[in-house]
Amino acid sequence: MTLLSSVTYAIEIPKIPKNELIDLNAISKNFDLTKNANENNRYKGKSCALKSAVSALKFREFGMPKMENLFQNFSVNDYDERESGERNIIPSNEIIAVVGSIESTYPSISDGRINMLIAFCAFKDENVWFQAKGNTISAARFFRTAFFAAIFKKTAFDAVEVSNSIDFETRKRNKSPNQSMQPTANASVD
Repeated sequence: MTLLSSVTYAIEIPKIPKNELIDLNAISKNFDLTKNANENNRYKGKSCALKSAVSALKFREFGMPKMENLFQNFSVNDYDERESGERNIIPSNEIIAVVGSIESTYPSISDGRINMLIAFCAFKDENVWFQAKGNTISAARFFRTAFFAAIFKKTAFDAVEVSNSIDFETRKRNKSPNQSMQPTANASVD
């Protein structure tokens, strides 16, 4: 399903196979548990949402040894576009509309945290930004950090710090010769 914004920018809601939707509902029960490695190992899928959920849970349980997997699933690769001055700005109410579209596309999702993850996947490769309280915020980074905050509760991991680490590593790995960006204090806000 595609949602067209009023600024003619299209956001595509990721297609998730039915069996992976079932797995996402099942794995969401582990979001509030601190030890669940054996359970999470049984979930295999190709969708961004399922792979990302598993990698986040493994990182939460095992920490830095699972950072590479977390990085692979939660990187936002918009640095070349940003360096060239390209940003797709949409009104903040369109962010809410995307979440509503996800909820209507996947009514079987029983945990709102999965909707945040699907929203992250929808925006991950889109370089889409919105304005809030005078800041320009990356939609992908916003949903990634919100998802981390929801599942890293009662752990030693800070959602913003983990997001910043992923962004710093992404910049480092993708730095073009002309790129001069420095790490931001908050990965969600530019």
